[in-house]
Amino acid sequence: MQSYNVPVYVKQTFCEPCILAKAHQLQFHDSTSVYTHPLELIYMDIWSPSHTPSNRSRYYIVFLYAYSKYVWLYLLFHMP
Repeated sequence: MQSYNVPVYVKQTFCEPCILAKAHQLQFHDSTSVYTHPLELIYMDIWSPSHTPSNRSRYYIVFLYAYSKYVWLYLLFHMP
């Protein structure tokens, strides 16, 4: 590789969100929980409001069945 003695100016400034976005976190550990019976555990999450409505819905509810990993998603309509 040849050197041409050309000055190079490199400015390395990073904004805080860029640094935080690249920050490493500890990994999640695998769960040791085993669900062997139907209806032993069901996760539920309600999310609202969405900035962009989907099919006139801005809210939804999700159920995750821990035994089979089956997911139900229901759109909820908001009536003013």
